[in-house]
Amino acid sequence: MNAGHRGYIQIGEAKIASRAKPDLKESFIWGLDQPGPDGIPPNRWPDFLPDMRGVLTDFFTVGGQVGWSLLRAFAAGLNIEPDTFVRTNDRPISRGSILYYPPQPSDMGADQFGVSSHTDYGCLTLLYQDSTGGLEVQGSGGTWLTAHPIEGTFVVNVGDLLARWTNDRFRSTPHRVVNRSGRARFSTALFIDPDADTTIEPVVQPGDIAHYAPVTCAAYLRSRLDASFAYRQQAESVRR
Repeated sequence: MNAGHRGYIQIGEAKIASRAKPDLKESFIWGLDQPGPDGIPPNRWPDFLPDMRGVLTDFFTVGGQVGWSLLRAFAAGLNIEPDTFVRTNDRPISRGSILYYPPQPSDMGADQFGVSSHTDYGCLTLLYQDSTGGLEVQGSGGTWLTAHPIEGTFVVNVGDLLARWTNDRFRSTPHRVVNRSGRARFSTALFIDPDADTTIEPVVQPGDIAHYAPVTCAAYLRSRLDASFAYRQQAESVRR
């Protein structure tokens, strides 16, 4: 991984929930393939997979278009200007992640997860999962529900930034993964976010008060990444 959170994360380096065991997964993370001084970090494409860059860049581009369309729909659902959430997406700090979850032996215990219970950090997540299953979503009453794979579809998760932006009129979705299938599980996630310097300020309805202070997209994401990934904590320790 580089300092911009691009590259490969091996098993044991991610712990999404602070009190949980490290997640049982590997991932490769990439973003907009146009690095620059405005918060877009460089990707780390492996030399031994020459076709990977083109395939994932195309997926990122087309998936981003889907994400922006959905965010316009979310705005319409709130009866606000349709472009409220997409005004600053020329250089988005959206991320893509391809994920591998190895088969999880039963003797690892009930408190071991491929990824433990969490909400996604950004605005919107588009998740494509294979047929293996293992994704669980927490309902409003606290019950965990199985999100069965449906061929040809994406799971759409509201993330924390969109919850803040909508003043909790849309809430971020707690979810987790445990791979009890006995075989490998693969999935691909796109985390849709605007430009780095976008101010996320709650859209308040008449008579309501803001639940959150304004924050920039980059600052919020950075704080969440710092808390969840071992390589960032190690780097901070070295700086100290």
